[in-house]
Amino acid sequence: MSSLKDTVLAILEAHREQNIDKILAHHSDTCTWKVLPKSLGQAPLDNTAYKQMYEAIAPTFRSYQMTVNDIFVDEAGRKATVWMDATAETDAGPYVNEKMLIFYFDEAGKISRTAEFIDSAASAAFYAKLQAVIEGKANGI
Repeated sequence: MSSLKDTVLAILEAHREQNIDKILAHHSDTCTWKVLPKSLGQAPLDNTAYKQMYEAIAPTFRSYQMTVNDIFVDEAGRKATVWMDATAETDAGPYVNEKMLIFYFDEAGKISRTAEFIDSAASAAFYAKLQAVIEGKANGI
């Protein structure tokens, strides 16, 4: 069995590749993903909803890069936290975000829950512009 850190590094690489199937390969069947802080009002997503969201948004990100600032792993508690910066080019302009990902693992070493703390001020402004671009493309604008 690989260590939790190995799994975290593999899932980060899958995100760099923007490969949803590789990402989901590390999720348990009942995994949930939630964006925080709570003030953003985001409901948790199961694997199906997460895949739909990811497939809608990922193609709008080009040259996606992440810089890992630190990784904290608690093997006994089956948790890991990643502090990172993410950047990309999009049709809505540059994407720049600082985030913390907290992964909770089940006994089989699969991710059972992810909490993603994001820079809410930067995200709110960016995702409003991105949503307008996505809706414009869907309407042929």
